[in-house]
Amino acid sequence: SNKEKSSTEPECISMVKACQEDSALSTDEWRQVIAYAAANELWEAWSILISDFPSGDGILCSTQSFKKSIGDLNASPRNQIKGLAALRNGLQSAVVENPTAVGTILHVLGFEIFQLKVYHSTGCPTVQAVFVYIARTTPPIFKSTMASVIPECRSTIEAAVRADMSGYVSVSQGPAKKKLSLKGFVR
Repeated sequence: SNKEKSSTEPECISMVKACQEDSALSTDEWRQVIAYAAANELWEAWSILISDFPSGDGILCSTQSFKKSIGDLNASPRNQIKGLAALRNGLQSAVVENPTAVGTILHVLGFEIFQLKVYHSTGCPTVQAVFVYIARTTPPIFKSTMASVIPECRSTIEAAVRADMSGYVSVSQGPAKKKLSLKGFVR
């Protein structure tokens, strides 16, 4: 039952941490464990598992699970948001330590992330947060990724990111300033 599940969850997470700290598993075996956690949408455990893994690598071995989780429009929005939140948290360290992996991840998952933004057109804050986070932390990767997005989708994403980054305040142009002429200043 849900009550039993929530009462055992902290113990399970503690067990995952303990196993990770004192393990003789190879890197490939840890990749399999990480992929399993992602495939079963065990995002809290997945986040713990990737925390001591080379940045971006845990996400890269889980991309198919992310595609399935966030790409299924018939899935519960709550589950999609949990998957996106895990992805965003995983990207935080990857952006700094392995920006190349972030570009690959966006290339593989960008459509699914954008699809959620369009499908939940009321504006899914977590979806937008992923785009904004990447735009703020790695502008070159964001720009290069946006170059491969079709123009209609690109303009929607760029408008949403600009709005979020400006705090949803419209920028009004004041009166035009007169241009100073240096000819009037003589020594």
